Amino acid sequence: MNQFESLRKEAEAVIARYEEKRAAMLPILHLIQERLGHVSLEAQEWVGTLLGVAPSHVHEVVTFYSLFHQRPIGRTHIRWLINNRCMARFMLDDARAAWFANAADRLRTHNAAFAAEIPARDRDNWRA
Repeated sequence: MNQFESLRKEAEAVIARYEEKRAAMLPILHLIQERLGHVSLEAQEWVGTLLGVAPSHVHEVVTFYSLFHQRPIGRTHIRWLINNRCMARFMLDDARAAWFANAADRLRTHNAAFAAEIPARDRDNWRA
């Protein structure tokens, strides 16, 4: 029995609460992330099969919502939320903005004690 089959019973209970199977996608993805720590490509394929949707659709959902992690994160997760208001308030110069924009990649490793991220919508604001 693989790691996803152990979640099947809980996932089917979630599906039973909705009129359409695909409406249960977000709760099931949250369940997987809660239990396994991230939503891998293998998990996305399993969810697609379970709900009768294309795995690419599940992947689109996972990549759209910045709270889903596609790879393991550290025990402590640091999340920077930067938007245009912050940019205007602190008047970050290009060098400092580039440092923050790349900080997530520098700090992120598979077995690190810390994981950091700047959500895509905020990261894009730095290049405006």
